[in-house]
Amino acid sequence: MFETVRYGDDKRKLKELMEENREAYESIDSDTREMIEVMANVKIPEEYGRMVQENDREEKRYDMCKAFEDYRQEGVEEGIEQGIEKGRMDAARRMLQDGKLSLEKIALYSGLPLEKVRELAEPAMV
Repeated sequence: MFETVRYGDDKRKLKELMEENREAYESIDSDTREMIEVMANVKIPEEYGRMVQENDREEKRYDMCKAFEDYRQEGVEEGIEQGIEKGRMDAARRMLQDGKLSLEKIALYSGLPLEKVRELAEPAMV
């Protein structure tokens, strides 16, 4: 489990580690979950926990692989959203530089709010 701390900043290595040790990381106990959360500064939400029968008693186990996959997917979606927003901003800046369209048309064509287009136009107008 200490590998998760070592590779906490390297998402590719962490993914490899999870895949290579899927069986172990799909069912970590509560103490291991707490240790990973503290040492790697991550949160494994309760929703990834399930009760399992172990040695004649029920114990909560957590699927760290699923948690990691979901976090990774959230990061991908966030990156896509940021890329779309950057594309809109770049397009609006080019239209502003061209100077042929009104701010309202730039907002319409770029998909940006008019107020954002006005903010982008301010430095160009000074």
